Amino acid sequence: MAVKKRAPSEVPHRGPADHALGGVSLVFPVHNESFIIEQTLRNYIAELTGRVPELEVIVAEDGSTDDTKVVLERLEGELPINLFMSDERKGYQQAVRDAISHATKPWLFIVDSDYQFAAIDFWRLEPHRKTHDVILGMKRPRKDPFYREPWGLYVTWGLLLAMDFYAYRRRPRRRLMSVAAILAIGGVTVAIGVPMQSGVKWIPLLRCLLASFVICLLAFSI
Repeated sequence: MAVKKRAPSEVPHRGPADHALGGVSLVFPVHNESFIIEQTLRNYIAELTGRVPELEVIVAEDGSTDDTKVVLERLEGELPINLFMSDERKGYQQAVRDAISHATKPWLFIVDSDYQFAAIDFWRLEPHRKTHDVILGMKRPRKDPFYREPWGLYVTWGLLLAMDFYAYRRRPRRRLMSVAAILAIGGVTVAIGVPMQSGVKWIPLLRCLLASFVICLLAFSI
């Protein structure tokens, strides 16, 4: 079934949601969002409370290392949220699965905690609950960090290759080392393209390796 595209600037009709469709579990996976999580939760709760019947808010904190835990513990006493915190980093996917396991409503609404999606955007998806089992929304344009964008990997690899080529021109006898560095840098750069939320434990190691190769190349160029 074709879905009508709505102009981004058009304000959607803001409820109320259809009571017959059942309640909604609003799920927030959270990691190191101390500066924005309060605004995100307050905006969503203010927008949906009273307009969405049987609304529950689930916050799954995933081993944050900033002040996110402190902020959430305070908000737990001020807002109607179900808070679940972890002492160690599990990764985005596992955090979402754990959060979903606590949901009790027939519908799940999973939202990023950095407020890339405004609370009012819920109403752009709500009408489709009558005809669809799964509804996906994507913001355009997005503002993702460079390491999640394909061009970010290409630019990084290209700059490193250019540096290595310059080093080879200056020190042609180090050809074997130069080729090895190119291959190693390419592999590490692509590997770092894994999203940071994946929770892969060797991501910090790869960052260190990349930094080491960059330092070596700079040394070759001197």
